[in-house]
Amino acid sequence: MTLSVVVVGGAGVMGSRAVQALVAEGHTVTVADLQDSKVSGARNLRVDVTDESSLAAALTGHDVVVNFAGPYYLFGARVARAAFAASLPYIDVCDDAEAAEAMIALDYQAKANGVTAITGAGCSPGVANGFATLLAQRFSVIEGIDICWVQGDRRPGGRAPLEHFFYGIDRDIPVWTDGQRETIRPFQSSSQRIFPFQEPLGPYPVLDVGHPETVTLPRVLNVGTVRNKGSLVPAGSTAIFQMLRGVGLLSDTEVTVHGQKIDARTFVAQFLTDRHNAAVARNPQPSQLGIGVEVRGRIGATEASALISMANQDPMNDTTAIPLVAALGQLASGDLPHGVHGPEVLDTARWFSEIARLDPTSYGGIEVELPSLSRQSSTLAGLADLIGADQGEA
Repeated sequence: MTLSVVVVGGAGVMGSRAVQALVAEGHTVTVADLQDSKVSGARNLRVDVTDESSLAAALTGHDVVVNFAGPYYLFGARVARAAFAASLPYIDVCDDAEAAEAMIALDYQAKANGVTAITGAGCSPGVANGFATLLAQRFSVIEGIDICWVQGDRRPGGRAPLEHFFYGIDRDIPVWTDGQRETIRPFQSSSQRIFPFQEPLGPYPVLDVGHPETVTLPRVLNVGTVRNKGSLVPAGSTAIFQMLRGVGLLSDTEVTVHGQKIDARTFVAQFLTDRHNAAVARNPQPSQLGIGVEVRGRIGATEASALISMANQDPMNDTTAIPLVAALGQLASGDLPHGVHGPEVLDTARWFSEIARLDPTSYGGIEVELPSLSRQSSTLAGLADLIGADQGEA
């Protein structure tokens, strides 16, 4: 199916990777951004997402809206509303918990306009949600789910990932506890756990971070507690970020310097991003990525746990952009229910197979440990069959 796709924020690092994949698949692609895309075959359209009329005009005449304009806590719901007003299906890789809640609050508008929206169709959230739902099918009672991640991207990029991370650890975050929503203080040392990633990452400390998995998974699973725990490479940066938060440097508090207003979070994110980009230019090294999911509960009358661990050197733009592109076929098919959904609405096995087709080299290094199966390796495309063949009594 060939689609006319408008990619809002498509000139950025992650958006560009999606545009590249969309063009390669033969779709007609318009990049709606303040900057021009460098991807050959894409049409450029200058758009300011803060200008409603500019945004609305950019969406006209397309089949689907893809949103990479971040941070999502500022722009996610804004672009989604414009898509719904135009009666167009919508998809993004939103990674902010509050933004996911704001998107879900627009469910009525999506249904009223007869459209389907998927928020969080990237890596985490996204593929990680698929890991969780596949494992959860083996349990008769799901007591808890931990989504864990470690990110150490060694490619140059913009400040948006750090801004998102700082936002996710600076304020109280929504989580799911004992079957209900509550808010907690994130990134506390008391929330740390060591997730058993395999090499090349190895066991790694992760702490509570604000993320959409705690918002969307409880909508489809009868689960007691859901947590998202993350960390950046190196592990020693955790104490630095806790210190920066403690003195308010990760907040949106504005200061005036030489007559120019700037908020603390933007300054710190830009400063550290510039240092990162200079460092990787001087000393290129492989990226480090870890995604882990543990599900705990009961299988019949027996207490059990199961986990999926992925550790590799995939860059973040590949693992985030490709899953979104792989989900477009299901979104555009018209088979999914109208309204706003997390990535759990997708047929996970079909989605994972499509990711593997689009980029066979990404999402390697997956290991699975089930109640009746010691840890063993799996491909992304074969994961659903492996878990479905588990002999544990569901």
